[in-house]
Amino acid sequence: MKNLNTFEEFLNESIINEGYQDKLRDIHFETDPKKQEELKIAYGKSTGEITISKQIESADYMLRKFRKDIKYGNGSNTEVFLPGSYDASVSKLGDGPHAKKRQSIRWNKKEYEKWIKAYSGNGGAEHAYDMAQNAKQDPSLLDFVRKNNPGEDPLAVIQYAIEAYA
Repeated sequence: MKNLNTFEEFLNESIINEGYQDKLRDIHFETDPKKQEELKIAYGKSTGEITISKQIESADYMLRKFRKDIKYGNGSNTEVFLPGSYDASVSKLGDGPHAKKRQSIRWNKKEYEKWIKAYSGNGGAEHAYDMAQNAKQDPSLLDFVRKNNPGEDPLAVIQYAIEAYA
């Protein structure tokens, strides 16, 4: 058996709390008030509360504690989750399942030249190496450059293209 130094470590390792974090996460990210209330009632039942008001009160208490731990607001809000809000952006979990996925670009010659033009403007050519490092954010761009320039380092090709455009 592991040696658990603090009560917090005990709670994290405890079988008693198994699944509670997932339930709290579901309650936290819920945007529909009726669905959130149903989740709170279900959570309260799982903690042993009998009346609906006590079930909701128990879930609200744990939700406030959970939100304080992830730094969502000041830890006193038990309302529905607001994706894109300031509180969501500064919390440890961010927008979670509500995060907008970045649309992938289908790279071709025209899109590549547009990207090079954008990164070479406003002094980008003087910092071509740093600008080329931004291509690491989009693996499909690196794949496009590799496909069109076999055997060459794609970041070096992008760096030279940025310098040449300027």
